Amino acid sequence: MTATAVICVTSLALYTPLWLALSAPARLLAIAPGELLLQVFYQSLLSAIGALYCYGRAIGRLGATRASVFAAIVPLFSVIIAAVVLHESPSPLELCGAALLATGAFVASWRLPDRR
Repeated sequence: MTATAVICVTSLALYTPLWLALSAPARLLAIAPGELLLQVFYQSLLSAIGALYCYGRAIGRLGATRASVFAAIVPLFSVIIAAVVLHESPSPLELCGAALLATGAFVASWRLPDRR
């Protein structure tokens, strides 16, 4: 939880001045309040805090090596979700990349039997 808080607060401290300098706050106020609240909820609670908490739990249960595979296969799931939910057709290059990611994740999570 401490690492999650440090990452979130540091991101806020580094990003906010940059956003204020490059983008006028008037753009933020032009958004519909419901859409703004949805984004605040999604990006602060689910995306930042929730994802880091779940990743920390995965490391605790699976170990760092096996849990790191999940971060590597995010693009694979993005291709799958885009095809199923958005009805997009992945290009041959995207399919090749997805196959390489799946193979790499499988090989990385494969555990050889203990020979002792």
